[in-house]
Amino acid sequence: MIDISFTMILQWINFLVLLGLLYKLLFRPVTKFLDERRKEISESINEAKNEHEEAQKIREKVQAKLSHIDAERAQLISQTMDEAQKERELLIKKAKSEANLILARAEEERELEIEQAKKNLLEEMVLVSMEASGKVVSEAMDEKKHRQAISETLEFLESQNE
Repeated sequence: MIDISFTMILQWINFLVLLGLLYKLLFRPVTKFLDERRKEISESINEAKNEHEEAQKIREKVQAKLSHIDAERAQLISQTMDEAQKERELLIKKAKSEANLILARAEEERELEIEQAKKNLLEEMVLVSMEASGKVVSEAMDEKKHRQAISETLEFLESQNE
């Protein structure tokens, strides 16, 4: 049978007291330390997740801004190219207009010079014909007939030039 002796009971009491002391002095603090450490690790993990999510949001914002900037840049380039093309067309149009104006002035000057040359030629022809007719007719015509002959000659020559 089992012999229970006083020493054995003391050993058991010692053992239980030792377990109680170990529990109170070691197990609780170690458990508390481990729980706190678990809590810190959990908080660190949550904080890291939050920071990661925040970094992801910032990255998305930056990407959105970059794509927006790229779109603005493309729009500005397109707008600048359009403005440059319009300016080029305007300069070409202005140059053509100035060239046409110069040509028109030159044509007017040419026409005026031709007209002036015709008038000068007509005047010379009249003078020559007057001298020639004056010599021939001077004896046979009086002043009135002489003027009438000159005006008829002038009218005839003007009608020939037109």
